[in-house]
Amino acid sequence: MHLLGAAIGWGAQKIKTELGPEVFFKDISLKKLKLLGVNFKCEGIISPSISVCSGEVKDKEQRSMLVKEFVVRLTERVQHLVKHEKFPVVIGGDHSMAMGTWSGVTTGLNAEGQFGLIWFDAHMDAHLKETSPSLAYHGMPLARLLGQGRQFLVELGSGKVKLNPKHVCLIGIRSYEEGEKSLLESLGVRVFYMDEIQKRGLDVVFNEALNIVKNGTKGFGLSVDLDGFDPKDAPATGSLEKGGISKEDALRNFAKLSKELKFKALEIAEYNPTLKGAEQTLTLMHQIIAACEHKKGN
Repeated sequence: MHLLGAAIGWGAQKIKTELGPEVFFKDISLKKLKLLGVNFKCEGIISPSISVCSGEVKDKEQRSMLVKEFVVRLTERVQHLVKHEKFPVVIGGDHSMAMGTWSGVTTGLNAEGQFGLIWFDAHMDAHLKETSPSLAYHGMPLARLLGQGRQFLVELGSGKVKLNPKHVCLIGIRSYEEGEKSLLESLGVRVFYMDEIQKRGLDVVFNEALNIVKNGTKGFGLSVDLDGFDPKDAPATGSLEKGGISKEDALRNFAKLSKELKFKALEIAEYNPTLKGAEQTLTLMHQIIAACEHKKGN
């Protein structure tokens, strides 16, 4: 596994998510990951050209430019890893990073439109500029990956649309706006809302999700927004939503990915180490990575 930090906070409303990778890549954190038996190599941290700590950025236009230039560089780094048959684990950072992570993966695999993605999240992150109340980019990445919205972000890397809706599914959804729900419904994306998960159980739902992302694809990935978990298990994230998926259920199902040869990349987003429960949430991130590691190495 090749660990890459994506230190972006400008796409969020709580911008200190930028600091997540710095904390994750500290020696004490990496030692704990090693104790779980994970075989990894550190690939460093990509940072925005202006840090959230600088106090220099004030308006949405500046934030927009910083997000755009950041995801271009992230796309290039991830693409390079994948082309060299490495398994990237991208640590964020707000969820706008997903535009770079999955543009890089699909371009590197030459799998645009033939790549599956499990989106584990409390939110849909599928806004267009016209439907977003906040205009924050961390609420828009999935729409861009599906070919919706501003062309510059849609065409990152290869100039092609990255994901076919029939190969995408969302798990854990319980907070959303009608605009993004309507968009995903119109595209035919499978959404597993929390009420369905509570009725059917995550084991059944996750198996169905695996079928969606594996069938007819060259590979698939997992994008984890930490707010997909119940807040008691992942408190240090910026958009907590009660009634989420338990740590035990999630890790048990993530472990299924360790046996899947088509599993090509992992992303963990929205860790904010300035919030209460930062150490607990960091431990969960270690456990996610350990659960997902391919059993035959990387």
